[in-house]
Amino acid sequence: MKYAHESRLRPEICVYSRLEKGHKDYSGRQFVYCKPFKEFHDDLRMDYVFFVPPPPFYTGRKRDFEVDLDTCWYGRVVLLFRIKVRSDSGQIWECDCAMIDVLFDLKPARCKGIT
Repeated sequence: MKYAHESRLRPEICVYSRLEKGHKDYSGRQFVYCKPFKEFHDDLRMDYVFFVPPPPFYTGRKRDFEVDLDTCWYGRVVLLFRIKVRSDSGQIWECDCAMIDVLFDLKPARCKGIT
């Protein structure tokens, strides 16, 4: 993954506005934008994405996942960031993360009395 506007000013947490995805076996790139802060962006933008459900909803290998509208989850990317954490052994790990707001199906039976 490549990130636009990489900053070295905050080494523990870095927030990004664009994620570039690609595959070594296929040409082309996909861009996912996340610009949630009015203070830093003229236009607010949080793209929607399909993704593999997290455990316990899908516990198989990601390479075996069958992409289908009934199996993928759909959500809005609300934050793209890289964080550095220290393990119990003292080793520093960098984690590339995307916080995704998941959209759930409306269950009318659970919404009785709500207007």
